[in-house]
This record gives sequence, C-alpha cells and structure tokens, in this order.
Amino acid sequence: MEKTTVSRRAVLGGTAVAAVAAATGGLAGSASATALPAAARTAGQPSLKDFERLLGAPFSVSNGPVLTSVTLDSVTPMTMTGLPRNATAGGVKTTGEQFSLMFSGFASSSFPQDTYRVSARGVGTFDLFIVPVGGPGTKQQYQAIIVNV
Repeated sequence: MEKTTVSRRAVLGGTAVAAVAAATGGLAGSASATALPAAARTAGQPSLKDFERLLGAPFSVSNGPVLTSVTLDSVTPMTMTGLPRNATAGGVKTTGEQFSLMFSGFASSSFPQDTYRVSARGVGTFDLFIVPVGGPGTKQQYQAIIVNV
C-alpha cells in the first residue's frame, strides 16, 4: 500500500465537509458535492471491505511517542446524497464509499480529537482523524468518518 501524507489542515477541511454533510443529510444540490477538498479523496486509505475484515482487530494509534491500542468495534456504511457511486467529483472518479468506524480503548489511555497515524495488520499504516465519543467509563469510544470519493 502506498504511503499518503496529508496536512492536518487539509484533513480537517475534508472532515468538516463530511461532518456537515452527515449532519444535514448530505450534499444534494450543493456545489460542494463536486468540489471536495483533496483530503476527502483518501487515496491509499483502506476501503470499507478492508475495515469489515478487521472487525474485532487491534489497531495501534500513534500519539507522539506513545502507542495506544484500540479495537475496531463496528463498521457502518453511510449514505450521503450528492456523492453517487462511480460519478466524477472534481475530476476524480468516486467510489461512493462513506462509512463510520467505531473503536474502543481503555479510558486510562484516552487521547483527544486529532489526526493520528494508525496501523493494523492487513491494512498497513495511514492517517486517520479520530474523535472521542461517549461518556466516561472504563472504556473510551472513538469514531472516524470515512468519505472515499
């Protein structure tokens, strides 16, 4: 798998588009549907099927010098209007994959919302914007939204 480097600013811009689209029911009728930031075009990132094969598997999250282990708990396909499968968005052929990943880890080793270097056996290493979700407990849950256009 080819290593892809993306700036934090570009990832945050792409994630914001995905978050707004998810919150508002999609990008239908919006010019943004054909002008997504380059970060939203996640070349080299594992696909929905790659992640589905890794349900229950451990992932390593690099938080500076600290490696934190999390487990992939769920992979949920999402539908976002305005990003049809096999269309062209900004000159790039889309796959139409949009999905949510839910991870869990020990609350004692939690980390804040940010872009992290993540790795797992079978999919290699890639950058992923991860957000802690849920309340306090012995486990901390994290979510990542993937929009492969």
